[in-house]
Amino acid sequence: MRISGAAALCLLLCSCAPSWRARGPEAPVPETTRQIVVAVADKGSGPRGEVRLFARGPDGWRPEGGPWPAALGRHGVAWGLGLHSPRRGGRGKAEGDGRSPAGRFRIGPIYGNLPALPAGSKGWPYVRKTVRDAWIDDPRLPGYNHFMRIPEGQPLPDWFESQKMSLETPVLEWLVQIEHNYPDAVPGKGSALFIHLWHGEDDSTSGCVALPPERLEELMRWLDPALRPELVLLSRKDYGRLWQAWGLPPP
Repeated sequence: MRISGAAALCLLLCSCAPSWRARGPEAPVPETTRQIVVAVADKGSGPRGEVRLFARGPDGWRPEGGPWPAALGRHGVAWGLGLHSPRRGGRGKAEGDGRSPAGRFRIGPIYGNLPALPAGSKGWPYVRKTVRDAWIDDPRLPGYNHFMRIPEGQPLPDWFESQKMSLETPVLEWLVQIEHNYPDAVPGKGSALFIHLWHGEDDSTSGCVALPPERLEELMRWLDPALRPELVLLSRKDYGRLWQAWGLPPP
């Protein structure tokens, strides 16, 4: 079959276009968002990355923290469901894939073991975990990708043991919610994603973002609900492609 010159050009352009193209116009970070947490994966397929903090002033974004080393999903990143335009093609985040969600996301409450957030925090929403708390990561269960507290005096459901939030695991002492696939969760598209403590610089996660203890505490003190912060998580390659369209700090 012969292909015309125009058709050949079309095929060439399509083959060169990135597989992650947005289905609609790119949505930049709104002016009302005056803090962003930027997490950049060194590669799209590995767990190494870094985190920086930025605040927006009259002259644009200014750095306020980092770069800090971070551990990401053991298999890298995949497009999540958040504030960014839905992607056409490319790899999407799925439950149990070992990938961190790429995109723009709101930051939810912090869940922790201690009575309060570290001293100096700016009033970020905080939930102290109890032995009756769960985060549903089983797509077959009602309340998928949501926090659930079983009231005192009510029998624990059969599923509770597999879904309960740990009070014993040191790296899960603090959990800063990443609002991927939330609140309107699509079953199977990924759940229970947080910023939490790491085991060390060689760590990887099941899809969360992990930081050294002193850096996670600095982040929790820095977050200010009045400044409507967001998390931006991208591979280094995609950050280079999208930072202008999304209104992000230069690479």
